[in-house]
Amino acid sequence: MNRSMGIFLLLATFLSFSACGPEKTVKANFGGTDALQLHWIAGPFVGSLDKNRVRVTLPDGFEDYKVDRAGIYMRIHGHGGEDQDIKITQDQEQERAWIVSNFSFTMTGPWEFIVKAVSLDGLKSESWEVPVQVQ
Repeated sequence: MNRSMGIFLLLATFLSFSACGPEKTVKANFGGTDALQLHWIAGPFVGSLDKNRVRVTLPDGFEDYKVDRAGIYMRIHGHGGEDQDIKITQDQEQERAWIVSNFSFTMTGPWEFIVKAVSLDGLKSESWEVPVQVQ
């Protein structure tokens, strides 16, 4: 195993355990203070669509954006979750936050939670992929 692969696995393991730990919050950092946050309200679980709920909080500087799309993808197997109509609703309790629900992981293992945000004027967009370990 080369050094960069070892560092990647160490980072992926850290983020994976963060997603399943007591706090259930994962931060995806992209230079400086830009950090998209996932906070698992329920999950991550394998199974029915109504089990998983996650709060997605956009980083500072994204006040004029909304979460437009979200999804899950298991890169090592090249597939997403079950056929799903993912629901995205604005969180009434927290600024720059949305609740994502109605999705299901089909198996345990390393997944990626993908978020796309668009500016309110529709001219700009940003995407994030956050590692999630489903047990």
